[in-house]
Amino acid sequence: MKLIEDCNNPSVQDAEYYGKFEEYRNLSEIYYAYNFVYKHIEEPFNSVVPGTNPQELIFNACRFLLNSVGFSNPLGVSKLNIFYALSKTAKQMEAYKTAR
Repeated sequence: MKLIEDCNNPSVQDAEYYGKFEEYRNLSEIYYAYNFVYKHIEEPFNSVVPGTNPQELIFNACRFLLNSVGFSNPLGVSKLNIFYALSKTAKQMEAYKTAR
């Protein structure tokens, strides 16, 4: 019962820890998606994930990154690589308006 009461009335320290947790969770999602983009650029002839459609995976990872990163610039995440991978895969998928 005490645990439920603590969840309903978090302390200042708990709220701070929850804020840091959310920040790090968002960063981990960004780095996970960027890993696919980075591998696609550095190793262009290797499939990123075998057995799936790599163009669609890279395209959706780039879309997620552009929406998640916004104006912030996480360490090690290059927007140039994101835009390059997005335009390259959009051209391969014949999504010409996106490629522009």
